[in-house]
Amino acid sequence: MMERRTEESIAAFRRAVYLNPSSAAAHCYLSHGLAFAGHDREAIAHGEDAVRLSPLDPEMAMFLGGIAVAHYVAGRYAESAKFAAEIMRLRPGFLGAQRLRCASLAQAGHVDEARSSLAALRREHPEMTIAWIRASVPYQTPEIMERFLDGMRKAGLSD
Repeated sequence: MMERRTEESIAAFRRAVYLNPSSAAAHCYLSHGLAFAGHDREAIAHGEDAVRLSPLDPEMAMFLGGIAVAHYVAGRYAESAKFAAEIMRLRPGFLGAQRLRCASLAQAGHVDEARSSLAALRREHPEMTIAWIRASVPYQTPEIMERFLDGMRKAGLSD
């Protein structure tokens, strides 16, 4: 998935779920793969399966991550921001959730809050730029990547 080998990664995650349908981790990773590829409904369903299968799991932040990304790619920015905030509560310092919350807030029209969020994020990750995100964040299509970058630009991130 990180190499943007979308179909191959989703197939591997589907195989993991097939081999062990009771594995919360397998559902979690399938949720992430589907979300980053833009398959929001299925991603949310697998994220919810992960939560249902292991409701007290120490990796709950990861389970919610696929759901948060799925809401973003579907244009449900307020929902994405809500899930990203919960991830940050569960795993303080998780930069991926901070980036997602920042872009979500900006896209939802909460630009001042997004800019404040970006300022805090830049203190922890000063080398983050548009180019860094393009190279490091695994959105699987150019359209989805551009929508995410649009949110980060609205929050004030520049090249």
